[in-house]
Amino acid sequence: MFGGVGLYRDSLMFGLVTGGQIFLKSDGETGALFRAAGSRPFAFERQGKTVETSYFSLPSEALDDSDALKLWAGRAFDAAVRSSTKPKKRKMRAKP
Repeated sequence: MFGGVGLYRDSLMFGLVTGGQIFLKSDGETGALFRAAGSRPFAFERQGKTVETSYFSLPSEALDDSDALKLWAGRAFDAAVRSSTKPKKRKMRAKP
């Protein structure tokens, strides 16, 4: 996955490790918290355009503080749970 590794709990992906960095799942409830903590979204290039994902870099406070790491990982897991319970968007297929 993106040349990295997915972080899973209870079969839900809540984070990824790529390029020596940890990124955690966010959603409408937690995205602002990640941004306020100075985190940036994981982004990649596709067809010449930058695509930002719902995964944000681990806040620096959590790098050396296990309690802060647990807090942010818990938020990411909660976002993954909320995301898994939302109805999936169906892609429209062109009719032949």
